[in-house]
Amino acid sequence: MATTLPKMALSRFWIVGQQLATLKGQVAKSGWALYGRVFDARLQPMANFAVFLTDAQKDFQSQFGVAYTDFTGCFVLNCAGGANTQAPGVLAALFVSVANTGGLPVYYGSTPFLPVLGTATYQNITLPAGANPIGSPTP
Repeated sequence: MATTLPKMALSRFWIVGQQLATLKGQVAKSGWALYGRVFDARLQPMANFAVFLTDAQKDFQSQFGVAYTDFTGCFVLNCAGGANTQAPGVLAALFVSVANTGGLPVYYGSTPFLPVLGTATYQNITLPAGANPIGSPTP
């Protein structure tokens, strides 16, 4: 137990450092972006996982696409604007969700993601221990 606490503290500092080091590109005034990283329960980055948005019924919102994590767990969902723009009060709440490398959902966010036009948001996702699939993907 004595070695676990310092490792966890160092992992959390590393996560904050990674967040600060993530370069955020330009976001169109009529669009938005979601940047973040996906970690396992031990705070190790998860590579090649799919990050996507769902509605409250956990249905995939295809108009926003899918982002795949890199070797550091980093992902970017970018909405340039136009028909896909999420404006306050226009679309139902969105939730950030994650699928494993086999395409099976392992995480459904419980807090709504509320994009703000013209801005980028950063969100870390820590998967529950085991990251077992929690259902089949929506076709």
